[in-house]
Amino acid sequence: MPEQSATPGCMRRCFAFLVLVGVATAACSSATDGSGENNTGIAGGNAGKNAGGNAGDAGASVTATGGGSAGSGGASGGAAGVASGGIGGQTSAPKEFAGPLGRRCSDGTACEGNLDCFAATGTTFSDEGPAGGFCSKRCNIDADCKSLTDPNINDAPRCVALVPSIADSTVCMPGCRLADKTACGGRPDVACWSLSDSPSDGTGRVCIPLCNNDDECPSGRVCDGATNLCSPWATGGGIALGGTCDPNVTNDCANGFCYAFTGGAVCTSYCRRSTFPQCGGNGENATCGWVFAGDEKAGPVDTGMCADTCACNRDCAAGTYCANHVDRASMAKPGICTIGSGPGIESCP
Repeated sequence: MPEQSATPGCMRRCFAFLVLVGVATAACSSATDGSGENNTGIAGGNAGKNAGGNAGDAGASVTATGGGSAGSGGASGGAAGVASGGIGGQTSAPKEFAGPLGRRCSDGTACEGNLDCFAATGTTFSDEGPAGGFCSKRCNIDADCKSLTDPNINDAPRCVALVPSIADSTVCMPGCRLADKTACGGRPDVACWSLSDSPSDGTGRVCIPLCNNDDECPSGRVCDGATNLCSPWATGGGIALGGTCDPNVTNDCANGFCYAFTGGAVCTSYCRRSTFPQCGGNGENATCGWVFAGDEKAGPVDTGMCADTCACNRDCAAGTYCANHVDRASMAKPGICTIGSGPGIESCP
């Protein structure tokens, strides 16, 4: 892995379109945050809460999901896809965080090492806070986080903007690697996320706060599917997960964001692949089934995106089809609505 750098990366919003036996290259778009200061934001914390960004939005407000450069936004993007193979269980014992960075905290529980507690009930990030609380400190560049290097983690902590639309939201986050079942302190509300400058070998990633369901948030708060933070209010709009949406309409989705791809757009949300409930339920109607391009070997701790489940093509929104998925072979809905044109499961029960 290259040395820590102050140069910005961009969050990837490219997705691989996968079938169970192969991978096809997908179109994708990229962006930079334009700051020159730190790495881009994460977990869907975009101001407009749309994956591609509203047309004309500044890139700084949509970098959490890889929006366009300043002034342009990104309304189009690559195709998404079904992960080939199952996610498996977290059979390896998780490595607890040796240091205070990334540990749980609350308003009444101070963090060690003079770190700040970004509590789930906090209002630091546009009135939202990380599920379970998150011990960290503010930073400007990766070097500011060097003193927090964890001996249990091979990858150095990074300085990342949690909510790019908020200027003072850059904080240190622990490092992690793709498909490492022991990563991120064993926290079900923290997932391993790839930055745009993370090497293709799966190193150089960060553990991000990422709620998956309302139960992970304190009383009076819900898991905002657009930011994956605990919020005092639910996302606006009314289109359900998997439904077609307009990426140029703010809060078009009921609880998530509108992801644009060639030929259409669907409502989705980020998710930790092995945390349940996820995607608004127990996995029967939606599941954490899409992964980032290059992350086909993603494990239980890695980040994915929610996909609508299906019994046949008729169950899926326009521009998507029902593809069989290995994790769902014995279920009433054995497929996942996948961006593309099929053929998929053509015969309905």
